Amino acid sequence: MRFFLTLIASIASLSAYTLVGALAELTCAICPPKTPDGTSLKGHCVDSWGDTRCYYYSESPYYVYNSKGVCYKVYPNCPPNVQTSHSCIQC
Repeated sequence: MRFFLTLIASIASLSAYTLVGALAELTCAICPPKTPDGTSLKGHCVDSWGDTRCYYYSESPYYVYNSKGVCYKVYPNCPPNVQTSHSCIQC
């Protein structure tokens, strides 16, 4: 019985450690403060796939970057590469 309780405690401890480690490693793109035509950044967040969504004060564009700071090519005029950060906001 003592072995079983020790085993359960160890599993719980490792699970918590893994969860904290996974959250600490979240990396997101830093959105450009303005689009090429000068439209200012309205907001940004990281979606459930780990992609950073950058919203600007116009109907379009909005840009989507992967966790390495690379813009998906489907968004015209999107700066291709940006810096990344660990200060990420979930959508």
